[in-house]
Amino acid sequence: MTAKTPISRVGTLPDSPWTEEMLRESATQFQLLFENNPHPMWITDLETLHFLAVNDAAIQHYGYSGEEFLAMTLKDISPPEDTPALLEGISRPTHGLDRAGTWRHLTKDGTLLEVELTSHTVSFAGRRAALALAHDITERRRAERSLKESEEHYRAVVENVGDAIVITVDTTPVFANKAFLALHGLNDMSQALGSSFEQFIVPDDAPLVKERMLARQRSDPGASVYEYRIRRADGDIRTVQASSVAITHKGEPAVLAVLRDITERKHADAALRRAHEELERGVQERTVELSQAIEILQEQIAERHKAEDHLRRSQEQLHALSTRLLSMLEEERIRIARETHDELGQALTALKIALAWIRQRLPADQKPVQDKADQMAHLIDTTVQAIRRIATELRPRVLDDLGLVAALEWHVREFQERTGVACAFTRSPEDIVVDPARATTLFRICQEALTNVARHANATRIDLSLTQVGAALCLEVRDDGRGIPEEAVADPKSLGLMGMRERVLPWGGAVHIRGIQGRGTVVSVHIPLGKKEAGLSGAPP
Repeated sequence: MTAKTPISRVGTLPDSPWTEEMLRESATQFQLLFENNPHPMWITDLETLHFLAVNDAAIQHYGYSGEEFLAMTLKDISPPEDTPALLEGISRPTHGLDRAGTWRHLTKDGTLLEVELTSHTVSFAGRRAALALAHDITERRRAERSLKESEEHYRAVVENVGDAIVITVDTTPVFANKAFLALHGLNDMSQALGSSFEQFIVPDDAPLVKERMLARQRSDPGASVYEYRIRRADGDIRTVQASSVAITHKGEPAVLAVLRDITERKHADAALRRAHEELERGVQERTVELSQAIEILQEQIAERHKAEDHLRRSQEQLHALSTRLLSMLEEERIRIARETHDELGQALTALKIALAWIRQRLPADQKPVQDKADQMAHLIDTTVQAIRRIATELRPRVLDDLGLVAALEWHVREFQERTGVACAFTRSPEDIVVDPARATTLFRICQEALTNVARHANATRIDLSLTQVGAALCLEVRDDGRGIPEEAVADPKSLGLMGMRERVLPWGGAVHIRGIQGRGTVVSVHIPLGKKEAGLSGAPP
């Protein structure tokens, strides 16, 4: 419902036929602009705050009919806690166009909107009123908050990761984390940024590093993982392993490099090689000695029983030496396998990108080379599949695709198959709706709780339940194991339990853990739901 009463600005004009005609034409044009404006607009009485007129955009956006709007006041579409600020804002004198700031409004179905209001004082049907235009910025604000949160998470990861991270533009560092300062023995970020990256590198290695960095900045193919030596601020020479990738930094081509100090590993490798060489020399020398002894013993075997005993002891020593060599060889294989596994994750992504780049640029007549590239891509994909199997345990896709309930059912089933512990999962009501952030929190807490049961509880049965109580979700994990002691619950070294409590803090939630010796442990998690999720899940108002 829209009002047809003429709208005019507060004030007077000289009376004349021309003036009256101009005012009528202006009012008609304004009426059309008011009614057809795509943004919500309304007119409110500045004394009573009652709606005097609304346009169709306001009716569609807020969900109220025209009749409902005209029976309401501005306070009816504002959250109760915002009423004092609303009254204060209305009471402030304004002149002309007033950007009334950002306000929160409620639609008829309870959806909370954030809007920017622009108002103007007008005369409507003889009343002093305010003409307002609302611009919905809910999605923009949500995107801004999400972006800020992502940036904070990224910075927290970069600043607290153990490896040094640096971004360079034309070999000049423009960003570095704390680990970079520690690696180079620097005290202040100003020592790391703004100067050539070559200042940190041993001169003999600088040309190679510069060439690799500039090539990576141009996205040229080539090795993305390489080693070089740095000179720390205290003069100490260290060997680092660099893994780099081309990025864009503030609109410019740049290189992001992850640096890892491998000096100790290099020393260990060198020591192992020296030990191996010494061992080989010793074996060769001993073999010569044994050969000579065997020749002598073979000549005297019929005459000297003592020579037989000496030969037998020599043979036993040789067997022991052979066994030790095989043992050292197996240990070396284990070490190499472990290092290969650790470095595979870093190299795989760069290898896939480089191979795709090469494949796209192969001439059409290079069929054998194309086939070989396809074979390599298939091998990489097979490796990626193996990594994805591991990633499934870290972040199950079912949590993102089907939601919390399906993810919990999957994880409980997997846990039961893996451990043999009987598990039962219940939920109430059936249609529980949880936003992704809360769903992730509850799933991770469930994972930690089940892991603790498997490690410490010696349980035979676990009962899990997910229940909505009012506008909150409650997750309970109950086992029949030996029961966690009170001192373990309060122990600050219990990082897993501490992590559970930390996860629920953003929503004002709580985690309670109680154990009874010989009768089991109960982990209870309480997280308030947002208004939207509480409404969708059928929570009482």
